[in-house]
Amino acid sequence: SGIYRAYLDAHLPEPSAREGDVVDKGAQRFYRPDPIDERFGATDPYQPDSSQSDMYGCLDIPRAHTRTAFDANQTIDALERLKDDTFTLHCSFGPPHPPMISTEYYFRQFDPSQMPLPNSFDDPMTDSPYRKKWEALSRYQNPDTIGYMIANYYALVKEVDDHVGRILDKLDELGLTDNTLVVFTSDHGEMLGAHGMKGKFVFYEESVHIPLLMRLPGVIRAGTKVDAPISQRDFFATFLDYLNCPDPGSQGYSFRGLIEGNGWDGDDFVVAEWESTQVPSFMVRTDRWKLMFGRSPDAPSVDALYDLVNDPLEMNNVIDQHNDMAQELKDRLVSWLGKVDSPHLDGVMARMINQ
Repeated sequence: SGIYRAYLDAHLPEPSAREGDVVDKGAQRFYRPDPIDERFGATDPYQPDSSQSDMYGCLDIPRAHTRTAFDANQTIDALERLKDDTFTLHCSFGPPHPPMISTEYYFRQFDPSQMPLPNSFDDPMTDSPYRKKWEALSRYQNPDTIGYMIANYYALVKEVDDHVGRILDKLDELGLTDNTLVVFTSDHGEMLGAHGMKGKFVFYEESVHIPLLMRLPGVIRAGTKVDAPISQRDFFATFLDYLNCPDPGSQGYSFRGLIEGNGWDGDDFVVAEWESTQVPSFMVRTDRWKLMFGRSPDAPSVDALYDLVNDPLEMNNVIDQHNDMAQELKDRLVSWLGKVDSPHLDGVMARMINQ
């Protein structure tokens, strides 16, 4: 943030606030808040303070000077410098991530009033592990304003997509496309109004299901799709496999065999973890079932089991009806926690299903 702020200060004079503007304290630039923004209607652009997760609107800077454009430019410059060497290059875009503040150019491509509501938007959350969290998010359960959040998110995705295209074009220009492994992924998703929620701190698919696109011409067949649970801990081993580099001993497994239709040695389930006692600490997901489970006998969180085939929206907690399946997934979790030497192993073992 400091480097980007210095870049903005060097290239753009700090503008004056327009009526109704508030300040993005990260970029120290003004933006026009949308109705879903926590500070919408504020008379002082600097007050009240707001967390970045409640910021939505249009940023008052040219699109050539956004954080995404800045990161892409740095990456393209690095490719030019490294073109004659063997290199690994990581470009980590901030968006789409709070604060969800896009530029006018991208935001106007998505009409908030025309944004489709998530199919689980009206979930009553009766038996959800996240009921209490949901109750505190009424702003994100208003169908008249949630479109602003969705439109800003789509605008930020479109901006990232455009700049990824610029990076790929640079690889073409430098003649590096055919011998470069390109990976596009993310660290988490976004609820975006699904189940009437925002953010990433839950185990619903909108939060934990992330993109993974890989390209290596002549090696990875274009259009190949793998429909299997994969964990991020398997990324490193897979990338090394495709680059013909020895694995120094990572915990993951290469899923190159899955991509090429030959199977693999990895698990048929994935585990996710969140450090909390108020909501489930662990998720175990197979191709059909998902268990959300607390980390100790005294954790007050609610456990849940979802049938992703018959209930892909995860609106019906069936842990009471399928106790045996919940126990099977718990056993897998216990085994996995033992392998990774988790400090929560004993607590999870001692917790009863849906206690």
